[in-house]
Amino acid sequence: MNAPVSSIEGFIEIALSRDIDGRCVPTITSTRPFNLPRTFVGKSAETVAASVGLLFSLCGQAQRAASLGALEAAMGLPVAEDVLKTRAQAVRAEAIREAVLRSNPDFGSAVRKVVQQAHRVAEAAKPAFVLGSQTSIDLSGDLDALADLARPLVGRRTGLLSDHGIAELTPDSLADADLLPNGLDDSGLADMPTVNGEPRWTRGAISQGDTPLYAYRLGAFGWGVASVLTARGLLTHAARVNDGVVTAYRITAPTEWNFHPKGIVAKALAMLPTNTDWVAGARVIVDAIDPCVEAHIRFEEPSHA
Repeated sequence: MNAPVSSIEGFIEIALSRDIDGRCVPTITSTRPFNLPRTFVGKSAETVAASVGLLFSLCGQAQRAASLGALEAAMGLPVAEDVLKTRAQAVRAEAIREAVLRSNPDFGSAVRKVVQQAHRVAEAAKPAFVLGSQTSIDLSGDLDALADLARPLVGRRTGLLSDHGIAELTPDSLADADLLPNGLDDSGLADMPTVNGEPRWTRGAISQGDTPLYAYRLGAFGWGVASVLTARGLLTHAARVNDGVVTAYRITAPTEWNFHPKGIVAKALAMLPTNTDWVAGARVIVDAIDPCVEAHIRFEEPSHA
């Protein structure tokens, strides 16, 4: 079998095997670019804030909002609640657009109207997406119009992953998450995050049916930490800044929580019924949780077979 071709975004690799009792044994690995945040080190906070959204093809607004919040917290820059609200509204619009596009691969006129309305929200919100911005815009009317356009097009996610003994990630539990090193050494994107040593899972903004969280706090050891609820779950950025220059940076995406080697997807895969098509069943599970990158699934015959 040919190895999957790598890409700059990386991918999730899921190998399914069988134990001696015939049960599914999943192995989840990732080729995601865990060292990407290191490229921010040594750059000014303004440069990082301006470039983050350009580096991510998905959830660019959410990435910008989380990056700004982390940098502002690290620098001690006060940001008005109305500015945070504008950013949250823009992220909500993006999450709605993402959900519509995922549910409607055939790009028809109704989907086009959603995309156009989401773009209008993003354009209007631009003044709030500047480091230390004091400019806010109430986008409630535009956001309501977008939600009305999207409502017939979005299929609500099921509870497929909710009963596997893994606690759901909450904003409060992030305070105990193992995301941040104690010193200046930055190990990049947190590829296997946990809370007190245990994996968690996170749902997207649409499946929760509410507005995305946008909150930031000044973390331990001088870290600024910001989290925002995206279409796929909770996204966290963390930054350390000294004299306006970024000295360390981390990103923890929803995919790293949900596709942890011992996380919610692994638990669901391990419960696939025997004598069924495991690869097809795995695809249903993966599509339900929806990683932000491509997922490759294969079956491997065990050595004891």
